[in-house]
Amino acid sequence: MDEQRNNQDTVNLERVIEKNQRYLDSVAEDLQRKILGGASLESAPASVLKDILKLYQDMRTRALEVEAVQRLLNHRLRKPHQQDPKRQKLIADLDGQIAALSARLAAVDAPGPGAVRGATGKGASPDRPPSDRWLRIEQDSLAFTINARLLDELEYERPLQPGESRRVVQKTGRGFTLFTLRGPASALDELYPCIRLRQHDIVERFGATEIRGVLTHLRQTATSDIRHIFERLLANRFSDVKCVLMGLHSPDQLDEHFLEYLERMVGKMRHGEIRTIDIASHT
Repeated sequence: MDEQRNNQDTVNLERVIEKNQRYLDSVAEDLQRKILGGASLESAPASVLKDILKLYQDMRTRALEVEAVQRLLNHRLRKPHQQDPKRQKLIADLDGQIAALSARLAAVDAPGPGAVRGATGKGASPDRPPSDRWLRIEQDSLAFTINARLLDELEYERPLQPGESRRVVQKTGRGFTLFTLRGPASALDELYPCIRLRQHDIVERFGATEIRGVLTHLRQTATSDIRHIFERLLANRFSDVKCVLMGLHSPDQLDEHFLEYLERMVGKMRHGEIRTIDIASHT
């Protein structure tokens, strides 16, 4: 079973690299065109420069993920890891152009929250792939990466139980709900085994006082339904545990700026409180 899963993971990793590379190829030309257009205008609007920087940061995130996944895949296949010189040159060229545009934007208009964070010069590259910002265990992070990049291709594979109806799997409305549960270690010790997961969901004991997870939705899911699940889970027995539910469409939204916001918010929550937030509105 483990060998079969490892083989499937290898196939999925190759698909992740393929899809990310297609994304990089498609966005590189558009980014270069926008950079040249922005650089040629002496008084380019701040909104134009911000759009360029956002596109650039998305591209850098994907490039970082490709490198991380390729390194892991080569390790599994016992192959030496070599960086793609063409991709490295493209990123290096973009870094210089972006640094100049970032300086112009700083002079034109103060950047909005998270708009250009980490998008200037030498420090432009994120320090880790998006899934690694949320999960610590490699296998969990790998599963999140695969789910995120192959979301439109996922299906439920488990056989139906007696009396169970088959879910309607839709290609639209797919996404994720991230959750974090914070509380005393003794309470989380009891709570952890009570969390029931479906296929493609992930749960991780992130630390002594925190449980983190990812719910993967293959159909339109109402926020109220997710909240109700955790209300039932925490009621009565776990009144000293805080819970935050976060909806997102892509892990690319899960940047360091949002994680800092999350920590500040959790610090102000009451014991037993449940909050639901939209990551997109805080990045």
